[in-house]
Formats: sequence, C-alpha cells, structure tokens
Amino acid sequence: MDLTARPMVTGICIAAATVSTVGAQVAFDRPVVYDTGGESPRKMVVGDLNGDGHLDVAVACQTSHTVAVLLNNGDGTLGAATNYAVGSIEPLGVAIGDFNGDGHLDLATANSGANENLGDVSVLLNDGFGSFSVVATYGAGQRPRFIVACDLNGDSYPDLAVTNGRSNDLSVLLNDATGNGTFTPAESAYPVGAGPRDVTAGDFDGDGDLDLAVANDGTGGEVSDISVLFNNGDGAFSIAVAYAVGDGRSGSGPWSIGTGDLDNDGDLDLTVASHANNVNTLVLLNNGNGTFAQAVGYTSGGGPASSLALGHLDADSDLDLVVVHFTSTWSYLLNEGDATFGDAVNSDVPGSNPESVVLADLDEDGDLDVLISALSGTVSVMLNNPPPPPCTADLSGPVALPDGVVDAFDLAAVLGAWCSGVNDPNPPSPPCENCLPEFLAFADISGPGNAPDGCVDAFDLAKLLAAWGPCL
Repeated sequence: MDLTARPMVTGICIAAATVSTVGAQVAFDRPVVYDTGGESPRKMVVGDLNGDGHLDVAVACQTSHTVAVLLNNGDGTLGAATNYAVGSIEPLGVAIGDFNGDGHLDLATANSGANENLGDVSVLLNDGFGSFSVVATYGAGQRPRFIVACDLNGDSYPDLAVTNGRSNDLSVLLNDATGNGTFTPAESAYPVGAGPRDVTAGDFDGDGDLDLAVANDGTGGEVSDISVLFNNGDGAFSIAVAYAVGDGRSGSGPWSIGTGDLDNDGDLDLTVASHANNVNTLVLLNNGNGTFAQAVGYTSGGGPASSLALGHLDADSDLDLVVVHFTSTWSYLLNEGDATFGDAVNSDVPGSNPESVVLADLDEDGDLDVLISALSGTVSVMLNNPPPPPCTADLSGPVALPDGVVDAFDLAAVLGAWCSGVNDPNPPSPPCENCLPEFLAFADISGPGNAPDGCVDAFDLAKLLAAWGPCL
C-alpha cells in the first residue's frame, strides 16, 4: 500500500478534528439543501470519492437500506445523489477508508437489522469513479449502530470498529491486508456501557497506537457513560474504563463523541453531545496518560443534541465545536484557547431531526463549512464565507481616496509620507521624530510586529508591495 498517495478524506478516526484550516473567520451562508434520494439519513462522512480532488459526501440512509453519495461539483455545490444498496437492513453508520489499497476510498456501513438479533457490516468497494458495490457482509453484535475505520493494528490498512446497541458491546474487524478489501470476522466483542452509540478513535495514552472511545446513552435506565478501550498494539483491546457523563434514566445520555486536543497540551481530549435539554455539550480533558478529568458541561442551545464535530472555525489555532440538535437547530462554540468555550451561536437548519454533522472545506476557500444530515431526507450545507479582511494597503487612488486597488497611487502615498530617515543607516526607534501625525494616520500600516509602529518605513513599503493589485 503506497502511503505517499493516500486519497483525500475527512471523517476517519481523528480526522474530523484535524483536517481543518487555521486562519479562517466565521460567517455562515444560509443553508443550501440537497435531497439524499434515500430515506432517513443518519451518519455522514466526507472524502474524495471519485478522485477529482474535491470532497464528496456519503450518508447512510436507514429505511431505504442504502448509502447515498453526493459528488462535489468542484465549487462547493453537490450533484444529485446516487443511492447504493448496502445488501442488508437499516444502515445507521457509515465509515470511509481505502480498504483494498488501490488508492480509492471505499465505504462500510453498520446495519442495525430488522430486530435485536440481526445486524451486520457491509463493505462497499469503489470502482475508482465514485460508484460502489457490496463485496461482503460480516456479522457483528446485536443492533449495530455506528462504525469507524482506522488502522488499529499498525499494518497500514484501515480496520473497522462497530458499536452494538442491543448487546452493549463493540466489535472489531481487522483488515486482512491482502489488498482485497476483506476483513477477518470479529471473534468476540468487547463489553462497553449500556446502549452504545457513537465511537471515535485516537491515541489517548500516547503509546503510538489508536485507542477507542464509545458514547453509551444508558438505554433502559442505566447510568450513561463513556467507555475508553486501550489498544494492546495489535488491534486487541483492554477492558473498558468508564466515565460517567449523564443519567440514562432521565434520557440525558450521550449520542455523539469526538476527539481532539482542545487545550493544546499535546494529548487528545473527548467531547460529547448529550441528549440533555440544557447542559448538552460535555468536555473531558485528558490528564496526559489516557485518563480523563470529570466532564465539564456547556449549553449549546436547541435542546437535546444528536451530533457534534470539531475543527478550527476562527482565526486562532484552537479547536472549536459545532453541535446539532433535534429541534432543527445547530450551534457553534468557539474555544477560548484553554478548552473552555464561549457562548453558543445558534442557527436554524432545514428539515426535521438533524442527525449528523461534519466539517469540511467543501468550496476550497480555506475555511471550514458545515454539513448536516436530517432524518427528513436532506443534507444541508452552510458555506463559511466571512467578509474579506480590510485592504489596509489601499491608501489612495486617482482622486486621493482608496479605490480598491494597491498600485502606484498607494506607492506614492507611502513614499510621500516616508519618515524613517532614508539615508540614516541606524533609523531612530519609533516613534520617528520627523513623522507628522497626519501621515501616520494613513501611511503607517506595518512594523516589526506586522502592526503600525509610529514610522513610515521599509516595513510599510514591504506590506504595500505584498498586497499589490486588486484588493480581495
């Protein structure tokens, strides 16, 4: 398998928290709604499915027993959905990865089955052009719910981990690594908490292999918790460690889980979307050794939360949160830099019962967009289109006013206000004694720290020349 030619993908393991852009701002357009063509869309993933360099969308459609694929037109809009039968019943989760090592992204679905005793996993291989066909199904536990694909045993091929909602355990299917996209059926399942739903993967204890964390909603009145299972290094896992995060009896259990370094200390933390009405977003910080501190709760608005995603939304390097709610709303919470979060910014999303959220730069403009699937049959896309930054180098024009272009008029304005001592080999420290306030008011646009410094000098000239041409 050529590891230097991995296909473009988000949504694998911890990629939802790491495939993002730093330096963007936040301002989302109104939703653009796409019909999935399938019934009851549930979990969603994003990746370059047809090899054209653009991120596409795949979503598991429960009651039509299909996975819907919406290909990116190249400009952030999506084409009409194509549905592919999964060869089984009621897929709830979908995962994405190059299972056979041919350079194309394949799909796997967790199929819940018609009753508590049925359920399996389907593997759909990509023909290289974004079309899919089922090549195999594999048994799992009772009522498989969600699934993640990542390399659990270190052989460079993605394996599968599946939560089983009725048997309260986790199935692991290791890739045969033959290049055929086949898997070894799960020999046994790992017990977790009651009513496991979502699963995420990350190296929580820093030993170089991927561990698993499962959100258990506490179905039937049991305590709701998070199960953390440590990888032995070969794709086998230790007994789960539980962290309480809610009360299953009151229906406040977790529905979605994500991981990322929220406090920038070098280890992976956990975030949870809870079905609680008020405090519905939880953060569990890693103590540095794979154990986690007590959950800290936030109110994201909108009532019970169904899904969350992490990514860099604003102009800093801290991971922010996006949460969707069953009340047809979604929120984003910006990280203050220390894994605490500001007030939620809330918006409506079309359709009923939003189910899954993914962050991806769909229109390739350098910032993360929001994609939300809803059980009513749609995927909504909210493109992040913040206003352009001010064009500080546009100082003048034909009539001595900014004209939207950085050109010779602006160069003349800087040179006319020059005051650092052109012939002085040791210019005075700012503020320059010979600078006039009226010149500094508009021509002092930069300095050693890329901020006005009280001089009109080489720093300002360099910033003007770097911005030469039409303002963005």
